[in-house]
Amino acid sequence: MAILTLRPNGASSANEWTPVGAATAWECTDDVTSDGDTSYISATSTDLNTIIALPSTGLAPETTINSITLYSVSRSTSGTQEYYMGVNDSTDNTLVSIEPNVSTSYVTNSITETVNPVTSSPFTVTELTGLKIQVYSYTQPLRITQLYVEVSYGPGLSTNAILFAGD
Repeated sequence: MAILTLRPNGASSANEWTPVGAATAWECTDDVTSDGDTSYISATSTDLNTIIALPSTGLAPETTINSITLYSVSRSTSGTQEYYMGVNDSTDNTLVSIEPNVSTSYVTNSITETVNPVTSSPFTVTELTGLKIQVYSYTQPLRITQLYVEVSYGPGLSTNAILFAGD
């Protein structure tokens, strides 16, 4: 099993969150390690929507997809706040989503899905083409400094595999 990390690489649409420390929302959230308050996207009012494009997986069509996991590193600047984040496919179906509550310290939030909620079947490489991360502010003020998706792929354990533990 291997992990492929997809980091934001371009704007898609609905860029209502404010980029701070970089020119665009995707540049504020594409860091390999969180840079805290150096660059982030900010929601200073409710009902703000931003959609950020992800690169192609580059995986062969027959590759087994075990799961996709969405991550964010975020905080509020006042009290506890809530927002929505999700991964959408090329036709805007939501594949994975979470509504984290965050306080004034940066925290990593994540959610993992092993099957496509639209088809109730394991994900395919084709379904992971044209992925976008969407963030939406329910409350404010909010900051998100990092967004990314991990795709677990390759041979998994067979349902009839036998595991042995060594001494």
